[in-house]
Amino acid sequence: MAFDSKKAAVENGTDIVTIFSQNGRVSAKLTAPEMERSLDRPNYVEFKKGLKVLMYDTTLQLTTTLTAKHGKYMEEEGYVYLTDSVVLITNKGERLDGNELNYDPHRHIFYSTKEVFINTPTSQLHGWGLEANEDFSVKKILKVSGPITMEDSTSMAEDTTVHAVPSATATPQPLPPIKPAAPTAPAVTTPSPVPTGMQSAPPAPAPVLPANMQRQKIKPLKDSTNK
Repeated sequence: MAFDSKKAAVENGTDIVTIFSQNGRVSAKLTAPEMERSLDRPNYVEFKKGLKVLMYDTTLQLTTTLTAKHGKYMEEEGYVYLTDSVVLITNKGERLDGNELNYDPHRHIFYSTKEVFINTPTSQLHGWGLEANEDFSVKKILKVSGPITMEDSTSMAEDTTVHAVPSATATPQPLPPIKPAAPTAPAVTTPSPVPTGMQSAPPAPAPVLPANMQRQKIKPLKDSTNK
């Protein structure tokens, strides 16, 4: 890493690689194309062209990847301020997107006052304000807005990973199953009995011609031309 003192109170460096350790073990690795350190009080280190941080657990397994287009580290206080296209991805498949993410070394938490988006394998959260522990195993959105879609809303209420209270939204309840109607027998019409004294009359007999109108045998006429 080469430094170029362009100003008396500023140091510049390129191709930055920094290793962080806790209790003798590697906890994080920072890389950046460019770094600028201010020697004036308060001392700070600024990454104007972006940075990338890899975080490791006690077994040196990668747990979190953090990137941002701008970062600032206050050397004396230990505060970290990340802005512009901040993205955090964990090895659990969780992703945080926002334009601000800060670190408080006294409370040992990450926090934000800006808009944030969190995607997990079971939920999608959107809101303003965030607090999370150092390894992001516990997160809390201060003001949830939406949209919120969960595979299991019950497990979300019991999940200690993401503490968020969705906005009051009416949840449609499932309709009760519709039972098919029992089959009904076809209606049978029973003729009403004829009251006594109103019996139907027997059919009328066929009409009989008078004797003088009986069919007679017609004799052929004689041809008068043969006379």
